[in-house]
Amino acid sequence: MMMLRRSSRPSVLLPSCCLPFAKGKAVVDTSEECQEDDVSTDASTPNEVSEADSVYCAAPANALTAASQAAPKEDWWSPAEAADSGLALAGCLVSARLVPHSAQASALLYADMGACQGSFVAVWLGLGRCWLVYLCSSGEELDQGALDALKLILRPVKTRLPFPNKPAEDADFIGPYFGAGASLDDVMTVDGAQIRGVRIDLHSNWLVKMGLHLGLQQGNCIDLLVVDWPKRAIIAPVRLTVTQMYKDQVAGMPISIPGP
Repeated sequence: MMMLRRSSRPSVLLPSCCLPFAKGKAVVDTSEECQEDDVSTDASTPNEVSEADSVYCAAPANALTAASQAAPKEDWWSPAEAADSGLALAGCLVSARLVPHSAQASALLYADMGACQGSFVAVWLGLGRCWLVYLCSSGEELDQGALDALKLILRPVKTRLPFPNKPAEDADFIGPYFGAGASLDDVMTVDGAQIRGVRIDLHSNWLVKMGLHLGLQQGNCIDLLVVDWPKRAIIAPVRLTVTQMYKDQVAGMPISIPGP
């Protein structure tokens, strides 16, 4: 439930179709006093997550290798602490980075991000001029039909305006919803790490694109979760905080110009 401060000033209605994962309506106070307060959801507070008895981590304790621990750390990404009740946390975040829109999956990229032996899931989220790529160690095997079984959950942790979201059971499957905007690929590094890439061009869907315009404002914090729904497992979690460093990195990405 969104908690908003009451105000005697006029209110406006936020469009309910910002994301396919949520269609609920919310009334937003437009006064400066209200906008100074952060809005968060009850379901995404760290205290509730730590007390959720039904959530556990199935990934090995030594999932983070020495290479991943030595990877450069930025202030805009961190492990997602929140999890839906009843879902196992089966993936552990290794690292994340922003790459140009023209970038392709490669063994060199994944090795640089910390993939060293074992199995990993790399999620590519298209944000227009760049991709947000995050790498997670994984104990789950994804088959070629995984896109029809995976769901992408965008959960607000801290936002200045209500950010629409759906629980996992109501979210759409990645394959049917994004169509040609989603794909899988496989890469193996020289160290023997096996990486299954899940690529989703979020800007290929107009509703998602508009929702991200609302959600990716400076100071906002959002959990991005890829869920293997048949197994009720979160295989790739990351927490994105829109910091000045994040905005500077996005702004510094080259603009991709479509060919003739």
